[in-house]
Amino acid sequence: MKEIDIEKQVVEYLRLIGHEAWQNFSGAVYDPKKKGYRKQSDTYLKGISDVLGQSRQSGVLLAFEVKTEKEYKYVTKHYDEINNKTYLPWNKKKEHLRNQIKFIEGVNNRGGIAGFVYSIECIDKLLRGVYDS
Repeated sequence: MKEIDIEKQVVEYLRLIGHEAWQNFSGAVYDPKKKGYRKQSDTYLKGISDVLGQSRQSGVLLAFEVKTEKEYKYVTKHYDEINNKTYLPWNKKKEHLRNQIKFIEGVNNRGGIAGFVYSIECIDKLLRGVYDS
């Protein structure tokens, strides 16, 4: 399944269980007139999650970075290496993932609920971790 399909499922599920949720389109935008990609805004936030929302119970920010299962396994396997920046500086993929990790950690450190997900089960685990305690 493609990430975009998983994103749609995540948004639908969050809405179904009563949360506000939406897809956050933060990728590059192709401009057919200029035949190139538009420049990112000066206020662009690197690493911002794919799905954002608001908790129905507390109003806190929800932020979920959606991955395919294969990509999710890659992130979890290399998490420490990515987070501690112990990779070669020209590795754009890991730099992008590091930005995503930093965004997720920032949300969690400020009382939000955030994480990497590849399924509805991942969402449930993150939400249960907050609401069952």
